[in-house]
Amino acid sequence: MTRRRVDDEQYGLLTRRVDELKRRVSEGTIPFRYAMDQIQAIIQYSIFTFVVDCDNPLWSKYPYQGRYVLVDPYLKAGYFPIRFSGKIQVTVEIISYPKDCTLREHLGILVAKGTLSADRAITETFHEKFPEERLKGDWIFSPCGAQFKYGNEPMIASIVGHGDGIELYSCSIDEYLDHTYRLLVLRDVKPLAA
Repeated sequence: MTRRRVDDEQYGLLTRRVDELKRRVSEGTIPFRYAMDQIQAIIQYSIFTFVVDCDNPLWSKYPYQGRYVLVDPYLKAGYFPIRFSGKIQVTVEIISYPKDCTLREHLGILVAKGTLSADRAITETFHEKFPEERLKGDWIFSPCGAQFKYGNEPMIASIVGHGDGIELYSCSIDEYLDHTYRLLVLRDVKPLAA
């Protein structure tokens, strides 16, 4: 038997919440598929909370030599703005969609859910703190930069993490992403006192 690492009060709270979830699924007030997807996300540890130093001088360097396995030549320094300042605590989630669609459709889904993509500071800090996530298989995709045009093609500056490392990548807004792509999205940001 596994030794419990939470106190009795926390364990009791968890048990009551799980019981409430089961009751609401049984009543139909929470859709079964949604509940199962959320439980699977928790089990797979796809929600992460960590601290990011948005004022780190590293973010003003582009590209930081030796940091990436690939830097797309179409990208420029200004394509990865940092949205926050100071130290922040962030919660991010790795999500995937069961259907194949374009990046434009994925971004539309995120906007409809009120979810933001993480910026470069958040994305790279995530990859530093949780490098094992890149080894779990599918690419972790973060459309975290500016939109720009290459010829007539609308593009977005992105960071992709995979088993070999991370790369700065440009992706067509209309590029077809299959269901194996996992997206890194920002769930919450809390400024930390200096």
